[in-house]
This record gives sequence, structure tokens and C-alpha cells, in this order.
Amino acid sequence: MKIWERLRKHSTRNFIITSCLIALILSVFPWQTTYFFWLPDWIGMILLFWILNRPSSLQLGTVFLVGIIVDILCGSTLGFHALAYLCAAFFILQRRQQIIIYDFGMQAIMIGIALLISRVVMAISWALIMKQFIGWYFFIPPITTALLWPLLNKLMFKIFSKQI
Repeated sequence: MKIWERLRKHSTRNFIITSCLIALILSVFPWQTTYFFWLPDWIGMILLFWILNRPSSLQLGTVFLVGIIVDILCGSTLGFHALAYLCAAFFILQRRQQIIIYDFGMQAIMIGIALLISRVVMAISWALIMKQFIGWYFFIPPITTALLWPLLNKLMFKIFSKQI
């Protein structure tokens, strides 16, 4: 392996870790849920971005581990976010070849569907554990995430192209 290829691979890994850490910080920031229930799923958005654009750099095991970290940081039931992110990542991986050729608008719809699937998994898990419905507001973040998807794509590609 040439030195340039190793440097590029190392740069990609550092950029993935940095973007996931920024998403974690934004996700665990103490927003008031009564006013900020509409905030996007930052971690889900970043994980799906990397699954879609660099699937060899971020595998399903890493997605599960990030979900466990989110569970620990949020104080939720262990495996709650991990299972949800795993379902969304699997949905995107199964359709990756098709989604990657879409424009950003259609990609946003597919990302919204994947994150809606993850929210449905979380809502079902919540209903089974707590014996109550979590509420309809819980399904708004996939919509705001899908609306922010084109902006995230442009921003990440612009930053990532400068890294290499």
C-alpha cells in the first residue's frame, strides 16, 4: 500500500470519527423537548451519510456501537437506539446502489423513510417496555432530517474534498 493511500484512509477515518462526535454532542445537548421536539436526528443523519457514501468505512457493527453509546448518554434502555439505527442502516445498505444515483431530493426521501423506520422501531420498543404510546411528535425528526439532507450532503462533500 502506498503512503498516499494510507494517508487518505487515515484521513477518512478521522473525519468519520469527528463528524460522529459532533453529531453526538448535538444529540445529547440538553434541549428542552417541549420546544425542540422537531430537531433532526443528528446521529442518524451522519450515520446514514457515511453508510451511503463510504460503506466500507462504517459497518453495521459500528452503527450498533454508536447506538449503544447514544443509549448510555441519553439514559435510555440499552439497545433502544442501537436496534433502531441498525434497522435504518440495513434499509439504506440494501438499497445503496439505487439510492446513490438519485439526486439529493430523492435521497432525502429515502433517508426520511429509513429514519422513519428507525422511529417506528423505537416507538414499538417503547410501547412494549412502557405499555404506552410515545406520541405523534416523536415522528417529526425524520421529516426535519430529510429536509436538511441536501444541505448536509453539500457541506460534507465540500469539507471532505478539502481533507483529501
